[in-house]
Amino acid sequence: MMRGVQLPQLAYEEAIGLWHASLEAAGCLQPVSGETVALTDAAGRVPLQYLRTLCASPGYRAAAMDGFAVAAARLGSARTDRPVSLNVGLGAVPIDTGGALDDSCDAVVPVEDVSVDGDTVRFFSAIVAGKNVRLPCEDVPPGVAIGRPGWPLRAQECAALIAGGCLTIEVARRPRVAVIPSGNEVVPPGTDKGAGFVVDSNSTMIAAQARALGAEVTVFGIVPDVVERIVETLRRAAADADLVLLLAGSSRGRRDRSHDAIASIGEVAVHGVATRPGKPVVLGRIRKAAVVNLPGYPVAAQVAFSLYAVPLLRRWTGAQQPEADPPEVEENVRLGVGLETDGKADEWRNVALHRDASDELIAVPQPIGGALYRLAQADGVIHLRRGECRWSRFTEVPAALARPGRYLDMPLLIGPYDPLIEEIAALTNFRCSWCSDDEHPDVAGGACDAAGFLGQADAPAAGPDANRMLVGSRIEGIADKRGGQRSTPPGGTPERSEGDPWRRAAAVACGFATDPRCSAYLARRFGLQLFEPHDVPYFVAWSDGAPADWRDMLQRGMQALAGQLEFFGWRCLATPQRDGVPA
Repeated sequence: MMRGVQLPQLAYEEAIGLWHASLEAAGCLQPVSGETVALTDAAGRVPLQYLRTLCASPGYRAAAMDGFAVAAARLGSARTDRPVSLNVGLGAVPIDTGGALDDSCDAVVPVEDVSVDGDTVRFFSAIVAGKNVRLPCEDVPPGVAIGRPGWPLRAQECAALIAGGCLTIEVARRPRVAVIPSGNEVVPPGTDKGAGFVVDSNSTMIAAQARALGAEVTVFGIVPDVVERIVETLRRAAADADLVLLLAGSSRGRRDRSHDAIASIGEVAVHGVATRPGKPVVLGRIRKAAVVNLPGYPVAAQVAFSLYAVPLLRRWTGAQQPEADPPEVEENVRLGVGLETDGKADEWRNVALHRDASDELIAVPQPIGGALYRLAQADGVIHLRRGECRWSRFTEVPAALARPGRYLDMPLLIGPYDPLIEEIAALTNFRCSWCSDDEHPDVAGGACDAAGFLGQADAPAAGPDANRMLVGSRIEGIADKRGGQRSTPPGGTPERSEGDPWRRAAAVACGFATDPRCSAYLARRFGLQLFEPHDVPYFVAWSDGAPADWRDMLQRGMQALAGQLEFFGWRCLATPQRDGVPA
């Protein structure tokens, strides 16, 4: 057993290096094992991998308002002066908001737009298929990844996963932490023994901080300054804990016995670090348990806990942030695009947030995806005040931030939705926000760090000085309901579906539309048949001077996922290119 370096010669970085080397040699730095938990109890837990939704929510065609469900084709001739009459329950089915449409119906006419006379309903205008109908996926699309490995799950992400048919998730096991208060002068809270005694408040503070980091904490009773008693308690604690935190007795006073107790049954790597406060700390291990002997002075104990225990707990779970779900922060941000409203109401819109070159937060609204999915993906919410109708680009608006600063520091890519790009982001530490297939994210103008483009290497919004890289080709085609024959349903397509790939696929699945541009991945997720499949290239562009090495990140992700192309609906990955020329 090694006697540690005496106080206070060792620099902090050197102390961490020695201690971690000792833990590494004993196999104590490996990530904790995983466990499966119910999503109802998963908020704040750290997922080990992306979890993809299993189904759409809602999972059926639902009425968007109270009224009568009808077949749109039957109202084709309806006019104000020549209404169409249908029987209640036969051609006109009463329905409430959220109710499921009968297979014979494909639209809902609001109750205020009809005239009811006994069992007869009169309709005064034609309607298109899909009108006033909520499509499957309007809350959550199927097959999308929600949450992020290494980042504690937020409540809205758990809700979106549950709505998408998931019940459980694989998360990092909670690290087990033992807290041992010690000292002859230390007494439990509520004890009044007069002068010379100190109420144990440190164990409450340290245990609460460890729990806030996701640890499972056991607090032992107060141990006197007797080596044998300390050794006995350390043995019991180390038998089950990943981390033992022994409070007080870490210095060289006449009653400080902690160093000797740890050294007698384990290894002391460091005794004393040149920090202020927190100098008299002991770092070691007992069998497979890491041990930190914190100073007794409360401020020093808290600092030492932050310096030594916090990084270890985060390393074990793979967590990228100490807070599970930080409170929303109010801050002004700048719009990355111009916006318009009718000005009649205060509006709050979900946005992706991006730090530009001047370290300002730029907000870009999320135009596509189900409502609950957008909420789970949002970095924040901007407030567009009533009475104003137009906001030009770079206008400052108030926002509530829903992510911690370290999360927003990751580079942001905006592009058409693709599950392979989603997985590359998780592997190489960038974020994604999705736009319509034909949208051109403004990389040159600072709306994002990088942009994805389908089928084009020269998108104008990327700017003349942008770098471009071909990731590969995914499979797209014309989607239709399964059955072998392409169909041509009556009526039109649902409103606002043109730019949203999930709504387009859902419209096909409901029989409201045909011939949308659909990826092979979404066709499979919605149970559709893909006609005329063909390859569509996916490019990523970024501006010169971008802080992230996008070429390296994309190449590493592509290499790691090369064996999973079929699952993600891709044909092939490409040799990295710049402007169509192999790099």
